[in-house]
Amino acid sequence: MTTPFEYAEDLQRATAEALGFAESCSPEEWATVVPGDDWPVCVVVHHLALGCNLVTGWIDCALEGRPIADTGEGIDEENHRHAEEFREVSVAETVELLRANGAAAVAKLGHLAESDLTKSAEFGPAGGEPFSVEQFCTAATGHIRSHIGRARDTLGRDDD
Repeated sequence: MTTPFEYAEDLQRATAEALGFAESCSPEEWATVVPGDDWPVCVVVHHLALGCNLVTGWIDCALEGRPIADTGEGIDEENHRHAEEFREVSVAETVELLRANGAAAVAKLGHLAESDLTKSAEFGPAGGEPFSVEQFCTAATGHIRSHIGRARDTLGRDDD
């Protein structure tokens, strides 16, 4: 079984990869649309910074046994609004937000007890199916790596 500390370390590595990627983007790359996400790289990375807060909120709900009322449709609408609002966000602003929110998420995972990993909540985006804290820990890292992977592929970069 993976420990909370190991989940935190993995999230730290994924966040560092995303930060390194963002900081290495040229202005042209930063504005390039990522197929599959249909957002510019700037929006993709900013989305990841906000996602860190979202997943820690979901973990809090699961720890307390409270259902997560978000819906897939609501998340899609919020992502669309976010993409419009942050179409021209700067690298510096995005990196600062990802660094802060990523560190907070890493700290959250690192402070979990092993017994916390099995706690769960009804997860609205999955039709109310129960999701465990462990699933959210895994999803946090997977979310970052999947988006950054698509952005790297779009830019033809594999050296980050």
